[in-house]
Amino acid sequence: TKLLDIAYQIGRTGAITPVAHLKGVLIAGTVVKRASLHNADIIETLDVRVGDWVWVEKGGEIIPKITEVDLSARSTEVGGPHEFIATCPACGTTLVREETEARHHCPNHKECQPQVHARLKHFVSRKAMNIDGLGGEIIDLLMACDGLSSPADLYTLASRSEQAGWRDRVAMFKPPRKSPTPADDLARGAVALAGWFHRNSKGERYKGVTQLPCKVEDIQNWAEQRFAGVHVSFPVQTSWAEEWCTHAPDWKWVVRRALQDATDKDYILAQLETANHPDELMGLASGLRGPHWDQFLLRLTPRRQLHLKGEKKLGNLIASIEASKQRPFTAVLFALGIRHVGAEVAEELGQFFGSMDSLLAAPESDIAAIHGVGEEIASSVVAWRDDPDHQMMIQALSDAGCQMETLQGTSGMEGSDVLAGLTFVITGTLPEPREAVAESIRLHGGKVTGSISKKTSFLLAGEKAGSKMKKASALGIEVMTYDQLQARIGA
Repeated sequence: TKLLDIAYQIGRTGAITPVAHLKGVLIAGTVVKRASLHNADIIETLDVRVGDWVWVEKGGEIIPKITEVDLSARSTEVGGPHEFIATCPACGTTLVREETEARHHCPNHKECQPQVHARLKHFVSRKAMNIDGLGGEIIDLLMACDGLSSPADLYTLASRSEQAGWRDRVAMFKPPRKSPTPADDLARGAVALAGWFHRNSKGERYKGVTQLPCKVEDIQNWAEQRFAGVHVSFPVQTSWAEEWCTHAPDWKWVVRRALQDATDKDYILAQLETANHPDELMGLASGLRGPHWDQFLLRLTPRRQLHLKGEKKLGNLIASIEASKQRPFTAVLFALGIRHVGAEVAEELGQFFGSMDSLLAAPESDIAAIHGVGEEIASSVVAWRDDPDHQMMIQALSDAGCQMETLQGTSGMEGSDVLAGLTFVITGTLPEPREAVAESIRLHGGKVTGSISKKTSFLLAGEKAGSKMKKASALGIEVMTYDQLQARIGA
């Protein structure tokens, strides 16, 4: 298929991943339009260029990847070798690449908005703090309208929501219960364009609806009067308001008007032709104006904004945040998003040190000596903990009531050492959640890992066990059932 563009994604640790945008092609039952190019070395090795025809396959019939460029089909219109970006597409910071690493990174961890968003999304994920009701869209909304920037901010959401004007400022997006009126369509497009074109006194774009050059209510009133036949001027001086009045409710016109003076708009305009919803264009403007583009599309999205005057949605969210304070210390450690510290490493660190204070005070050599950690992870942990902003966040999370030490016996069961020295891998569906089973194994001295190796002692298999059964059989690893585990620990 044809390679239409190469865009760049920014991960929670600042890692920059080039992504190939492809002309849709059917592979193994699904239409593939994107494929990761991983890093600059892969791009150089493949010599892949925008406009090329490329061979695409699914690794393991799941993950799309480009395997080869059809050089015989390369057109004379295709330019020279693709140059990897030198600056972050979201914040403009110069990228860095360590000699020992394949990926480039954006070092602007504190202000680069996609990194902030990704870290918040990781913090609330199921294996981390397990906070329900905080998907990507709600996180975007709270970042834009409530100033959410740190995980610690979540634990003051309840008090902020009681402040005057908060519920009129922050709106949760929900699917419309009824079709929007023409005035709603006109107002929505105007809000999006106002946020896109206008600047504050410092020449910066307005981040939230409360920072627009005029009130959203004024824009809504303007739209309703226009459709009532009253010719009133837009609340602030514009060059587009009258044009929009003649084109409403064509949201695609709003997109074209926003991109009118952009130099790198062709790919987005091509995608616009087949798009059915503004959401489909999100993430495509990495070379334009970073997160401002996605915020523009959120404002344009044809959805009713339900102000939080009802208690159920907000109450459920606050209750879930409150419940997360009971998550174990190892989950908090994983939720912090320290580079190279996954769930298993967080478990090792938490069990070894027992508390955040001990981890913060530990020499780097002691951290590196822990089984499964090593020098690279230890260096990453030390660099993270020595950052003053991170120290303030840890203190704020502690003050909020998050667990900062390992609590023995929280499951209500007595521990033992009957599983000491044994390593388990869990697969399939069990009578209780995997996390509870894993906690039980650890409570009795065992260790739980995510992948099978020669060091694995048992594969704990439930119903509908997957490919791990085959690998265990090939390595001669014994399979244990849930009932056998319960008998062994005396449950």
